Amino acid sequence: ILEQAQEMDTAHVVPDISFISTTRSTSAKRTASDAAIHPLDDLAELKANLSIDLSGAAPAKQPHEYSNVLLTGVTGIVGRFQLASLLERNVDGKRLTVHCIVRAKNHKEGMERIREACVEAKIWKEEWAARIVVLLGDLSKELFGLGQEKFSTLCETIDAVYHTGANISLYQAYSRARLANTLPLLFMIELCTCDRIKPLHFVSTLGIFPAFDSNFTKEFADEELVEGAPPSIEDMTKVFPPQQMGYPWSKYVCEEVLREARDQGLPVTIYRLPNTNMAISTGFTGMSNIATALIMSYIQEGVFPQSASWANNTPIDMVAELIVALSFKENRKHWFYHLANP
Repeated sequence: ILEQAQEMDTAHVVPDISFISTTRSTSAKRTASDAAIHPLDDLAELKANLSIDLSGAAPAKQPHEYSNVLLTGVTGIVGRFQLASLLERNVDGKRLTVHCIVRAKNHKEGMERIREACVEAKIWKEEWAARIVVLLGDLSKELFGLGQEKFSTLCETIDAVYHTGANISLYQAYSRARLANTLPLLFMIELCTCDRIKPLHFVSTLGIFPAFDSNFTKEFADEELVEGAPPSIEDMTKVFPPQQMGYPWSKYVCEEVLREARDQGLPVTIYRLPNTNMAISTGFTGMSNIATALIMSYIQEGVFPQSASWANNTPIDMVAELIVALSFKENRKHWFYHLANP
């Protein structure tokens, strides 16, 4: 599988992304010749060129003042439950309007994609439709494909950002993963620093830690994961070859860029999520999840591999509710959270 993935990514022509110029980073201007870019080189350049000026921005609103929030990844496993939590939340006697970036041909199709995702999860309420704003876009495109006018309007409208959307394919080179995961973060930072400062709530993964990915087996048996601590680069390089398993690297780079953004004044909260593909409230199970596929195969075959280790699997709805609840907690002591059942 790794050999096939490597061949696919070597042959894959990375599209020209030289259009990205508003992100204050020359790293974003790379082209197809950078198919083998190393994540650490990318990170160094991104951090060196990140410059946030908040002098002309209005201060961030307090959570109880929120009216409009932006959510990415709304049709994903976690995003649909985040949408439900946001729409059901009582914010100082009022309800939120949630703006969702969705890939679709038109607004009707975009709303239908959201509705179908929620219906599949058994959580849809038709009354929600009036408070969902569909934004036809694509995270991998300039300004999310919204165009300058709509992007500027979004900067003026949004009170907080929940950035959950990502390409979670495990077997892809970092050069490909960065297009949908790393580079969009730069536009998100721009959105959060224009007109009014907006708290950025970023969904990452505990999977950046080889120990977690390996279920704490063998050489990782005694390792502990500390909230806010970065993973071992040596271990990541050994377990996650960047040009074969770029997803965890893309999340690691995003986390480090956000550390720098936070140091420059942007309110940032990072949520590292565990394996999650089941909802405890409705019984919904993400059928495309590899863990689900493995469990189904065990049931069908009537056997369980003796070498298989237990994997932490926290319910989706619980994780989504925690993200939203923590985001509305004023005067929080922490900005890094591991949302896993210990």
